Amino acid sequence: MSAKIRRTAAAAKQREIAKREARQEMEKKGAATAEKQGRRGAGGAGGAGGAGGAGGAGGAASVSAASGHVAEARAAVAGVPSWFQTSPALDRHANDASKKGQLTNSGVAELEALKKRAMESQLDTLKTQSFRLNCSLRAQLSEVKRLSGKHVSERSAIVRRLSPEQLAHRKRRVRGLMCIIKKKNFFTELMPILREKGPKIWACDRVNLYQINPDTATADTHLANGNVLQIPLGKDLVGVAADARGPVVNLASAPGDSNYLGLFDEASNYLSASIVVCVVANNFGEPLGVLELLNKKLGRFDVSDEHTCRKIGKSMAMYLK
Repeated sequence: MSAKIRRTAAAAKQREIAKREARQEMEKKGAATAEKQGRRGAGGAGGAGGAGGAGGAGGAASVSAASGHVAEARAAVAGVPSWFQTSPALDRHANDASKKGQLTNSGVAELEALKKRAMESQLDTLKTQSFRLNCSLRAQLSEVKRLSGKHVSERSAIVRRLSPEQLAHRKRRVRGLMCIIKKKNFFTELMPILREKGPKIWACDRVNLYQINPDTATADTHLANGNVLQIPLGKDLVGVAADARGPVVNLASAPGDSNYLGLFDEASNYLSASIVVCVVANNFGEPLGVLELLNKKLGRFDVSDEHTCRKIGKSMAMYLK
């Protein structure tokens, strides 16, 4: 593309030079013609002495004719044939090419400045978002510290409201899990499934399912490494909840509670913070298992999380053994 532009510019330059040379040649011819006619007029005036006034008029007419010839020559130069003139499209193309070349050479610094301003604007946006996120996390951390070791009441547990899309997404996941529960027969079959799908439903880090063993009076669960953890009834949050057959336990900070022993944390090298413990009981109120949610990813567990635990617990009590 650049070679074509250069050829076009060179052709235009050659046409301009030829036009200038033709104009100079036509002016020379016009001047020579005027000089000859002036000499003829002067000779006619000297030969006809009696007709001096007429000769002067003729000389003036000759001069005017010569000037007319010059004007005609200039007009002829101005009206150069079409094949000798430059095309307006080609001239415009050449001018655009030259302008592009000038912009390319002179706009490098401006382009770099624009890029720098764009990067600074993006950096400012990221700094603002980071600041807002840090403020939100600090507020949540202070709220968790304030509620450390305290049972979250139904009113204060409403931390955030899910959007309609998030609620619909959660309902779809819960329905899928309940369909899986209907196809299973035992708690041990559902433990790895809950460990995989539970964190996506409750937006938490881990979900544990304990089965109550009446022979050993323990709540048993299979860990990710294949070992079996047995928590005696009446000990730790899981054992106390199963023994009391009480309502859902929702804590903003598990280590701050007096019943917390951290048996699961010791067995799996884990650190529990926020926790929900929901007892799975049959229609006669006998505990069959315990559902445990650990470490909400944003804030703490709320009333909707408790409601979902109860709903899934009822489904497990109906279909599992």
